[in-house]
Amino acid sequence: MMVRANILALFDKKRKPAEVLKAAEWVFGRPDTPFTFERCCANLGTRKDVLRLRIHYEFWRTWYVLPIEFPFLIEPLPPIVADEIYMLCGDEGIDLARAAWMKPGIRAVELLRIASGMEKAPDNYIRALELLGNKYFMSQQGDYWYLTGRNPIVRGHDLETSAYKRAIHNVSWSRMF
Repeated sequence: MMVRANILALFDKKRKPAEVLKAAEWVFGRPDTPFTFERCCANLGTRKDVLRLRIHYEFWRTWYVLPIEFPFLIEPLPPIVADEIYMLCGDEGIDLARAAWMKPGIRAVELLRIASGMEKAPDNYIRALELLGNKYFMSQQGDYWYLTGRNPIVRGHDLETSAYKRAIHNVSWSRMF
């Protein structure tokens, strides 16, 4: 019940920003409470990293833009994608994924600036961002970027136009983990 209530609070546009941030801290942060997100997930038999990543995917689906970077200490990138991102793009990919993890809906210019630590990002960061997008780890809505894991919607659209013609309904987000 607590998990569901806090996740719904994240997407409730009628809530005050302070309430949304409190819910975000409970889900993504390390609050000092007896009932933590991790403990609730363990009791439900849910993988906390997969659920957190799914919430980021839902941020992308609903074009939810967090107005600020998480203003509290959050859990690191989920290992289920961090290792693959590192193998695919190295440190640049991790830097980009971490920036999007910290601020869902981050604008491309800000993402590249934060990830690279430079006003004008080097080409290797731009190539890494393109590769992460092409491999569905990061997805964009307009100029806003999200860490989505393995995005089945974008992947499905790409497969629709490919020679393989795999049906879009066969691509499930949860089965990708």
